[in-house]
Amino acid sequence: MKYDNFILGIGVQKAGTTLLYDLLSKHQSLDIGKNKELHYFDYTNEPSLQEYLSLFNGKSRIKFDVTPSYIFYKDTMDKIAKTLPVENTKLIILLRDPIKRAESHYYMSLLKGRDNLSFKESFYKERERMQLNDLKYRENSYFERGKYYSQVKKVYELFPKENILIILFEEFVNNQQGIVDEFCDFAGISHIPITKMHSNKGYLAKNKNMNKLFYNHKDKIKKFIPPVLRGSLSKYYRIFNRKELKKEPIDNDFRVYLKSYYKNDLKSLESLIDKDLSIYYSGE
Repeated sequence: MKYDNFILGIGVQKAGTTLLYDLLSKHQSLDIGKNKELHYFDYTNEPSLQEYLSLFNGKSRIKFDVTPSYIFYKDTMDKIAKTLPVENTKLIILLRDPIKRAESHYYMSLLKGRDNLSFKESFYKERERMQLNDLKYRENSYFERGKYYSQVKKVYELFPKENILIILFEEFVNNQQGIVDEFCDFAGISHIPITKMHSNKGYLAKNKNMNKLFYNHKDKIKKFIPPVLRGSLSKYYRIFNRKELKKEPIDNDFRVYLKSYYKNDLKSLESLIDKDLSIYYSGE
């Protein structure tokens, strides 16, 4: 059987996966999914290759799926390795300063109305909350997701090292064309010129209850709105119910603690991927 080729942006969340998707989604050699994040392997208990292929548009034999929860969520990487041909599957992992990643994730949950704790409080309550239900596991795992070593090690155990591309968020945002060229070489596709894009600007909800209702029932709401109107209505809703994000500064003692919390994990990761990550843990 002749297999399609697969390129999966598996994580990490809040480390530039949306930027990667936006810059490459129009590449003629890539067949993007029918949705921006397919979430097939993290939501499907018994995945099949045929069902997965049905989620793409069919314009190319290189399937491009960017779903950043794949690397973190439970047994997802095992399911990917069992479903897709390993030799024809390439994986993109984007990494970011785990403290800044956690902070960005936290404010996203605030916007959705899915947290009412402070950033510091959420750290001490995290493992307890993650055990409550699937939503808490996904939405409030700000700090656990930044423990990269075990996640990346799992990927290296399942896939050949040459099929894995590691990108640092900080390098990506400053050298978007260079990273896109590196991706194209890794994928075996032609280079494309890109227009530099800015990272998503953070917002908070003016009315938290309205926003919580929207995100909790988003799929149900979609059923009553024609596809042609969804983009415009979503845009106007954001204008109506969003205000500029003003982040609370992380107190210095807690930041120093978090640097120490992640340091050994990051040093182990450095050895695994042969990449200097000292910008993430130096300067305690």
